Amino acid sequence: MSSSPARTARRRNKRVRVFHADHNLGAAAARNVGLRQARGQMLVLLDSSVEVTGDAFSSLGGLLSEGRVGVAGRWGLVTSDLRSFDETEQPGEVDAIEGYIIALRRELVREVGLLDEKYRFYRHLDLDLSFAVRSRGYRLVIDTDLPLARHQHGEWERTPPEERDRLSKRNFYRFLRKWGDRTDLLLAGAR
Repeated sequence: MSSSPARTARRRNKRVRVFHADHNLGAAAARNVGLRQARGQMLVLLDSSVEVTGDAFSSLGGLLSEGRVGVAGRWGLVTSDLRSFDETEQPGEVDAIEGYIIALRRELVREVGLLDEKYRFYRHLDLDLSFAVRSRGYRLVIDTDLPLARHQHGEWERTPPEERDRLSKRNFYRFLRKWGDRTDLLLAGAR
């Protein structure tokens, strides 16, 4: 019987912890398991489609030490209306951090709370977290020079197009019901 990649990683490094579930938890609930079990002061949610090609974590830690930065990452979004979001390649403050890599401090999770487990599909979960953080007065910043490479997103590719659309729309409407009138949180409103 061959060993699973998780068991192999655990044998190589005793700090690795493996969790098994008897059913599909959904995107937010699965990430919440990791957030609850994490032991560090800086927590990083890293999507399996992202390749770390250098020391991105020191830079992320530096960003989180800046005044009122709540979340740091590599890829960010800007919006003027909460209906359409555009990816930006400008480093600095953004309206939302894309979920490919999200770094935050442990105490922020205690303050803002865990991820909304109604987001079973991953799309727009990052928007919800970003606006929960922004609503507490924190900034979201990206560093476009982080040594990271983004590859094909496995969950997106494995999900049939019709199902992706249905689940994405459901999550986006959930996001809009929660945050759709909070234009006061947008960078465009602050300018």
